[in-house]
Amino acid sequence: MKCEDMEKRITEAYPDSTAAVLDPHESGNHFEVRVERGQELQKLSRIQLHRAIMGLFEKELHSGEVHALTIKTI
Repeated sequence: MKCEDMEKRITEAYPDSTAAVLDPHESGNHFEVRVERGQELQKLSRIQLHRAIMGLFEKELHSGEVHALTIKTI
């Protein structure tokens, strides 16, 4: 999965948020997601936010296309 595709999926699901996805190890399956919370995500606790973002990539996480997803919020 490409970082740009992941960013697009996050911003489509949460249009008032900003996302940047990095592949720091250039492995193609270990990603770091940086999210600037919009109003919708501001309402969520840290655990709820992580679950919401992880849920967007559930299929890829189960298939192994995405092996690791680190989420950082601003």
